Amino acid sequence: SALVVSKADSGRPVGPGSTIDYTITVRNIGNAAATGVSVTDPVPSHTTFVSAGSGGYLGGSPLLRPTVRVVVGGALALGATFLIGRLLGTTLLA
Repeated sequence: SALVVSKADSGRPVGPGSTIDYTITVRNIGNAAATGVSVTDPVPSHTTFVSAGSGGYLGGSPLLRPTVRVVVGGALALGATFLIGRLLGTTLLA
């Protein structure tokens, strides 16, 4: 199996105090099923975990997904929602 992983947000503008939705997609472009696939994703800075689909849960700092199987040519989409903090800090980068 050969897996390709991508992560995208919902594409809508967000700011402090609003929620942001992410989708992680795992595609199997190989010639065999991928078994025992697990996905972890760090929680973005200045956010609070709200929810996750497809059995995802917060396990300390990373967002965890249960072990799954991705068939040949198949894909698995995993969604999560985070609340953006109201105070993001004042660090400026030059």
